[in-house]
Amino acid sequence: MKRKNITTTIGTINLNDIEFCENTLDVFIGIESVSADIQNKINEAVEIAKAEHMQMVKEWECFKNKELHWTDAGVNTFLSLHIIVDNKEFAYRIEIDIEDKADGRIFTSASIDVDLSEYQNELKKVIVKAMIDKFF
Repeated sequence: MKRKNITTTIGTINLNDIEFCENTLDVFIGIESVSADIQNKINEAVEIAKAEHMQMVKEWECFKNKELHWTDAGVNTFLSLHIIVDNKEFAYRIEIDIEDKADGRIFTSASIDVDLSEYQNELKKVIVKAMIDKFF
């Protein structure tokens, strides 16, 4: 990389020597619809998460004597694509927020790892554009 310096009122700055606070970037993108196959995986993840939540409720002292059981009303699910960039390595997962339709006090979450590597270049561009739009 060609060395790039600029002279400012505080002195000379080396623009090739930039550091970020973290080596990880987390980006969340809303999901509008999913394929039938992914919906089946989401449904399975929701049931597992609900069962794990109930196990936690049984074990934790702070939940004793509280009526925090999933109702038969069903659940609302809120989906987002979570892109994790860690040292230039990409990982993709669907994050699922789960809330009981009848009792908003009852909620949990789950996630499903997905492979979107074939869309990585397009997603990189979207992330960079979103960062420029948000911060600059």
